[in-house]
Amino acid sequence: KQASEAVRLAELYRDLALAYYSPNVWTVREAELDLESARIRLELVRQAAELEIRLAYEAMMEAAERYRLTRKTMEQAEESVRLARLRYDAGVGTSLEVTAADSTLRQVEAQAIQAEFDYALATAKFDFLKSGGQEVTMSAITGSQGWAGGTDGGTGDLF
Repeated sequence: KQASEAVRLAELYRDLALAYYSPNVWTVREAELDLESARIRLELVRQAAELEIRLAYEAMMEAAERYRLTRKTMEQAEESVRLARLRYDAGVGTSLEVTAADSTLRQVEAQAIQAEFDYALATAKFDFLKSGGQEVTMSAITGSQGWAGGTDGGTGDLF
């Protein structure tokens, strides 16, 4: 919006300069250059916003896939715990095997929780950007300070 408004103001300034000066006066030429500069900045902002949305979408898809894979790993870990307990109950396994399988299951559960959180965060960021939210600053476009936001994003239902 800020870049669009800058173009509108540059157009008004150019029109005002044309109303008071002949087209070959430096003030008119300067107003035309300012207008062209504002149009270029607007295009750069649009491209940067599009890139940010695309990156957010990719991050969301990656987080969803990571969650799906973690859930499958968790199912395997649950089965390992079940089998270790059966072996222990049958007298052919040790309590150490059960403890190790249970520990692995807890680690995978923690990874699943983190993956679910990452997906929720990516979803929120993508929805924010898609609905018109903006994380790119003008300084990022001009190269003075870089990006204002992170790199993740996403939307959609995970379950």
